[in-house]
Amino acid sequence: MAKDRILIVAEEQSSRDALRSILAPEAYELLEAQDGEEALARLQEFDAQVVLANVHLPRMSGVTLLKRAKEEGLRAVFLMMTPSSGVEIAIEALKAGAENYLMVPLEAASVLVFVEKALEKARLINDARNLRERFRLEGIVGGALELQAILEVLQRAANSKTAVPATVSEPRPLTRESWGFVPGASLHEIEHEAIVRTLEMVSGSTTRTAEILGISVRKIQYRLKEYGTAARHPVQAAPSLARSTSGGGHES
Repeated sequence: MAKDRILIVAEEQSSRDALRSILAPEAYELLEAQDGEEALARLQEFDAQVVLANVHLPRMSGVTLLKRAKEEGLRAVFLMMTPSSGVEIAIEALKAGAENYLMVPLEAASVLVFVEKALEKARLINDARNLRERFRLEGIVGGALELQAILEVLQRAANSKTAVPATVSEPRPLTRESWGFVPGASLHEIEHEAIVRTLEMVSGSTTRTAEILGISVRKIQYRLKEYGTAARHPVQAAPSLARSTSGGGHES
């Protein structure tokens, strides 16, 4: 089984060594970079699932690195590291697409928790991407194998601590009957049902739903309007920034 890949980006060797000492016992595949330019080059060849990057870096800031990675279609989920004086920059990174941030000095337990949550999201995004690849052709009929693949991805979403807020303690069992799918349903019908059910799981967040299903927020809004339906929870147009956790990070 392939190891989870993590890129550590920090100017100081001592900082990279400290993170490596925390992460190495977890058997991750680790790579390092000391500035933003080197990190971008490493990402292009290493295909990391998670990037742990300082907000302040030589040659290219952590936020610029994040934006460049997104522009180039790189898959990595970003966790930013910042001193208390750099919280505003960390929030800017969240708006640019970072998953979370950690406060320096780092606590080993917090690093491990946030890295695992970021890896969960990376796996989910990868599963959704693979699923979309299977359904690129229009008009495909949702037979048993295709339907089961969709249910499996949504089950991962329902069980994911990253994708589903803590308030959702008992997600709906994902069966064909409970989700309203029937043999022979078109992909269009399956897509609509998946949107509605996923919105319910994430308390109406269109951004979370878009991440889970791998479609745009605009398409979600269009589908809901087209069918004249809505999720059980009020739809949220954009995510709100949650409070910082006592473990030194920002919980989303």
